[in-house]
Amino acid sequence: MHKRKNLKTVIKTAVLLLLGTSLLYAFTSGAPPRYTGGFEDNTCAMCHNSYDLDSGRDLDGTFDIIGVPDQYTPGEVYPITVTIAQPAQKKWGFQLAVRAQDTGEQAGIIEITDSRNTVVDVSQGVQFINQTRAGAQEGVVDGPVSWTFNWRAPDTVMGDVVFHAAGNAADGDGSYAGDYIYTDSKVAMAP
Repeated sequence: MHKRKNLKTVIKTAVLLLLGTSLLYAFTSGAPPRYTGGFEDNTCAMCHNSYDLDSGRDLDGTFDIIGVPDQYTPGEVYPITVTIAQPAQKKWGFQLAVRAQDTGEQAGIIEITDSRNTVVDVSQGVQFINQTRAGAQEGVVDGPVSWTFNWRAPDTVMGDVVFHAAGNAADGDGSYAGDYIYTDSKVAMAP
């Protein structure tokens, strides 16, 4: 009887350790879709909740979407860069989507230009671009770290479009604590 109880304890402990390890590393290749902060999406702060805009703690780093035109031209290709920096952090992530401001539907097409560092997932017809495992650039202390891709504007005018992004400046310890979460949005107006 005693051996049986010990065996159950060992099995339970092993299962918990395996689950815990898989949770710690579950999102090293980016969060699942819908963590941009736009259109009722969550942000990375859903899990990484130590430091974000709602925590009341200072965010002394930077997070920016660069290259969004003030006004888009249908069918035109625009290089877009997402950049993040945060003192003392050393692992990085982001997620971005581009949607019609009025409807929330996909606006144009996100085109990967660096498949080593970025990947696109699709959820309910909307593209979400994030970093890959290599794109997390672990070990780059303080940043800035950036990811570049192309955005092909819609072929026909679909009203103003909005870029929503969330970024994670992580401490690299594999836990959800001690990470800084940023958000940014930019609007490209219809011609």
